[in-house]
Amino acid sequence: MDHVTTWQKVGSGYQWIDNWAGHDVKAEISRLVSKGQDSLKAQVCVWLDDVQLVRAHPTLTSMSSMRDFCRLLEDRRKATDYGINWRDWAEELAGRTLDAHRQGQPEVAVSDLWDKEIEQDTWLVEPYILESKSNVIYGDPGTAKSMMALQWAALMDTGHVNSQLKVVTRRANVLYLDYETDETEILHRLKWLHRGMEITAPSNVIYRYCTQPLVVETDYILDLIERRWGGDDTPIVIMVDSMGLATGGKLVDEEMVISYFAALRVLGSTSLTITHTNKDGHLFGSQYTLAAARNLWEVKRSAVTRGQIDVGLFHRKSNSVGKEVPRAYRLNFTPDPTTGTTQSVNIVAKDPIDTDFAREMSVAKVVLHIIETEGPTSKDALPKLVAEFKEAKEDGLRAAVKTAISRFCKAHKLVEKDGMIYDHANSTVAPDKEEKDDLWTTQF
Repeated sequence: MDHVTTWQKVGSGYQWIDNWAGHDVKAEISRLVSKGQDSLKAQVCVWLDDVQLVRAHPTLTSMSSMRDFCRLLEDRRKATDYGINWRDWAEELAGRTLDAHRQGQPEVAVSDLWDKEIEQDTWLVEPYILESKSNVIYGDPGTAKSMMALQWAALMDTGHVNSQLKVVTRRANVLYLDYETDETEILHRLKWLHRGMEITAPSNVIYRYCTQPLVVETDYILDLIERRWGGDDTPIVIMVDSMGLATGGKLVDEEMVISYFAALRVLGSTSLTITHTNKDGHLFGSQYTLAAARNLWEVKRSAVTRGQIDVGLFHRKSNSVGKEVPRAYRLNFTPDPTTGTTQSVNIVAKDPIDTDFAREMSVAKVVLHIIETEGPTSKDALPKLVAEFKEAKEDGLRAAVKTAISRFCKAHKLVEKDGMIYDHANSTVAPDKEEKDDLWTTQF
């Protein structure tokens, strides 16, 4: 039978409009979930002449599931009454969907791209959120991961410049997908942060409480983005808090993790995923989390004192930018004088060397710190001092200390004379011989 067919991709799924015996049959296929190479489940909504008949979730690769789907359609509209062969129609729907899903993106000849200008990686929050990349922060519970993420959200949303944080930010529209708390908690935190930065305008961050895995929510989120920001060229950042529940609580399941990051790719925006550590203190879950993240930071917290906590951020992975030095921040909580509850949160950058995270600093950083703070120091004594500072064994640090001294002297940061090491900036001691400039840069 001759009939007119229109097939097109819509969001993360597909739309099929077919005509049978003068009747328009429309199907929207969404929320596609692969469970292994030979299994594909989807949500299928079917309309006949603009009247919705069915919303079902058949497994397109299962004969029994598709038979049940056809029986449901037949129950709603008899084939004999409408001239529609539901079995043939459903088989074609399943085949089209499987072919399109498995095909993926079309191939591209690299030669056709050869003269294309390659865009440099850009930051939305430097050095934590790379534009158009999958960014991940992780840490133990209570390390203020969400608070730091909301701080960055507030900066991107408002365009506020905060010199105390020592980060560079750009304007962006932020969508916060919350799997762990609720809108009241997020509202409180954003208000605290705004007060801490003296921002009077209300937040324009878009909040959504989520209960279904991200792969299930993808189509709705695409629609949400189009409704909110369609036609707006401002970058979009999707924050997911947290990854465990956003994958359905199966972070150790490779397929679930792969599906999660595939969903982020479909959304096509910059993302920041918040996740946790396991009982051993390592990134929780499948190695695919580590593989998929383009920019990965670990968050640690020092001991809590009254009204404040210190957090350290450590760059664990980057695919396209250099490894960043460790960062530290102090979160100051100001209580309401009447109720005693938190009224504002002010976050300021700290030198990690001045926090409990000092032992995690590089040997080079510690060497420079000792000379700058303690003054001229014996070269022979430095390995012991560095070991005490880092709470490590002296013998394992000698070579690193020697290398750091040599490079700092070449870079004219330190001066060596008669077995003593001096700070170049504050020293009147001339070096034994003139050294040529060196482009070496200390990696802390």
